[in-house]
Amino acid sequence: MSTGERILQAGKPAVGGFLHAWGHLAAEEPLDFGRAVQYGTDSETQCKLFTTGGKFIGISVYDATKGYETRDGSGNPSEVRRYLQYDNVVILRKGTVPVIAAETVEAGDSVYIDDTTGEFYAGSGAGKTLLAGATWVSDSVSVTGEGVIALIEIDLPA
Repeated sequence: MSTGERILQAGKPAVGGFLHAWGHLAAEEPLDFGRAVQYGTDSETQCKLFTTGGKFIGISVYDATKGYETRDGSGNPSEVRRYLQYDNVVILRKGTVPVIAAETVEAGDSVYIDDTTGEFYAGSGAGKTLLAGATWVSDSVSVTGEGVIALIEIDLPA
């Protein structure tokens, strides 16, 4: 992995900018870094991946202290670092963060979230929600082991 690839890691905030994040909600279910997040079943204490009808509250931020788990939940430590169920999740509300884009994007494009998967898009369409207060601030790049990554800048009310 090159230096540039290490810098562009989903959910790892860009260096040098102002950030505002929450850290008081626990993951209701396993949650990847750099994903759209909504309140969980208990909105006072939980959060989960954004889905249809949810209220977008931010993007899950990379945390090097969190455990490894495969995306299928088998616990193989060689697969992916992510928030596990009940982990305290850091949620970016204001700042710039790399995310995995589901398609090629360009700086200046609007940001949409897929209502089923929580993936980020530049194009609108059925089953996608416009993310008000967010903009793609870089063109997408292909990063080994991550997929297509681009920077999103969000500015949500504190």
